[in-house]
Amino acid sequence: MFARSRRHCRSSWRRHCGGQQLARSALQLFGVIPDPKAIGAVHLRLARRAATPEEAAEHREAARKAWASIDRPDLIEQHLGKDG
Repeated sequence: MFARSRRHCRSSWRRHCGGQQLARSALQLFGVIPDPKAIGAVHLRLARRAATPEEAAEHREAARKAWASIDRPDLIEQHLGKDG
């Protein structure tokens, strides 16, 4: 049983880290093909999985800026709150 739970933890960790890497790769692609709505969504996902509160705050701010650039206060309010 212990070996099974260790295997599960390693597998979950890989999925988590792999997901973050995929999100970071998506941000690089959006640098080539800008899509501020999607960029904001990716930053929001990265903020939820950030290792530190500071990193999370940076991603939330990046999401806010991306959505503000396309005049989408509805997305800012929906995902970041009224104070966005």
